[in-house]
Formats: sequence, structure tokens, C-alpha cells
Amino acid sequence: MIGKTLMLFFSLCLAFLNTCVGEVVPIGESHRIHSSQLNEDREYKIYLPDSYKWAQDKRYPVLYVLDGNSHFFHTAASVDFLSAQGEIPEMIVVAIDRKSVV
Repeated sequence: MIGKTLMLFFSLCLAFLNTCVGEVVPIGESHRIHSSQLNEDREYKIYLPDSYKWAQDKRYPVLYVLDGNSHFFHTAASVDFLSAQGEIPEMIVVAIDRKSVV
């Protein structure tokens, strides 16, 4: 139990490293899309389970995370950990970063 807890802790610590758009992040991948309605770029992050690469016919639930710049890394790490333990199904996590609105 302590080993699993430490593994989760270190995974979360690694997840908070600074990332650049388009680079692979420790958990997931970061992308950017332009919104013509908002006339601005929006960053989003995607976490895919390991089996996504080879399980071509498998369907996955998708968890959408708003305020992704604050909640993506711990959500993706939690999904990864809990699905590895068999507590929840493997799933895709999509997080949209929040822009400050004044």
C-alpha cells in the first residue's frame, strides 16, 4: 500500500512540471485549437490509456474536465491508478484549459 501511494505521489509530482504546447507531457499530450467564435486559441490536454495503442476495437468512456489547467494532471493520474487497480474502467481524459475572464 505504501509503495502504491508513493508511486501515485511521484506521478503527481512529475505531472506538475512546466509543459509547452505540442510537447508530450508526463501524463497525456497538450494541444492547441483556434476558436473562431471566441477569436482566440484554446489549449487542451488528452490522456489515453496504454491499451489505446493496441486495442483498436475497444471503446472507451470519455471524462471531460473543465478548468483543465488546474485539474488535468491529478485527474489523469487518478484515472490511470484506479484503472490499473481494476476499480474503474480505462478511460480517455480530455481537459480544456480555462482562460481568465475579467
